[in-house]
Amino acid sequence: MKKILCLFPRFSIGGIAKALCFVANTCAKNNMDVCCISMSNEEKLLNFENNIRTEVIDYKTDGNRVESIKNKILFLIKFRKKILEEKPDVIISFGTDLVRISTIAAYGTNIKIIGSERGNPSLYSKKQFKKYSKALKKCDKVVFQTKAAQQFYSDTIKSKSIIIPNACISRSTNRNFKNEISKTIVSCGRLSSEKNFEGLIRAFYKTHKELEDYKLHIYGNGPEYNRLQKIINELKDNRIRLCGQVQDVFEKENNCSLFVLNSLTDGMPNALIEAMLEGIPCIATDCPPGGVRFISDNGRRVLLVPVNNEEALAKAMIKVIKDSNLKRNLINNAYEIRNELDPNKIGRKWISVVQEVT
Repeated sequence: MKKILCLFPRFSIGGIAKALCFVANTCAKNNMDVCCISMSNEEKLLNFENNIRTEVIDYKTDGNRVESIKNKILFLIKFRKKILEEKPDVIISFGTDLVRISTIAAYGTNIKIIGSERGNPSLYSKKQFKKYSKALKKCDKVVFQTKAAQQFYSDTIKSKSIIIPNACISRSTNRNFKNEISKTIVSCGRLSSEKNFEGLIRAFYKTHKELEDYKLHIYGNGPEYNRLQKIINELKDNRIRLCGQVQDVFEKENNCSLFVLNSLTDGMPNALIEAMLEGIPCIATDCPPGGVRFISDNGRRVLLVPVNNEEALAKAMIKVIKDSNLKRNLINNAYEIRNELDPNKIGRKWISVVQEVT
């Protein structure tokens, strides 16, 4: 039986965590012994298969530079100890920082490593790109979400890489246009700067005349929470609400009018895919490195708007809500993604990658 060790940033809801959870569950369903490690003691919200073992090795990120270095070394020591105890055949890490940690902690063990780039390489500094490239070169297999991200790297990395998008997972089987919907616009994600929730809040504020009876609900936690709440308070717009983190946004908001993704950069956003498959019309920024454009089929399935453009986003929200034909077309076209990102198809690709390196 193959042994798999997966390194997670956290077991709470987030794009990387959800995508890696899918891979871990797929391996477990294929008779592999899977152990998942979280670097954070945040609440566990992911749904793991019953036979998957989970453990937390908390990586403290607060403190000054000296404490930060100590915390990193302490985590590496604990993680390496776990690697030596588990003796996995493969370590799977998502995100270049976690890939780098895995290559350092597993140094000299000859354990195979599958690393996945989940970010936007165009935003990395020269120093970051150099250290991330070095880490990916040490991997036995590299997985990209998009061809655009893959093209940033050297031929050495490209030669041992594969493109695997995120799988689509949804409860909904209803393809009918929803007539009874709430006057709520929904967005969700980690409250961090790259998600640009500030831009969404300010864009929605501009719609107060046309959409005065609509609400904006933003789900998620993160470092931007207090700053975003302050902006909402300053705008004095009681239509806008930060709703915190929930396990399933679309179970709570399954009759909302619209889903909006306003990222400055994003890979293959799970939340957008889930909203599309729930029959919710979607707007998203045409952000790098190209995953959103792929999902949207160049704007057929999702209405695309320019990155960091509050005026364009405000107009798009009004347009989708007011234009029932556009809304219906977006919903109907969005269901095409179900076949392209079929979980069984994506799962087989991941199993093939694991088998290849072992």
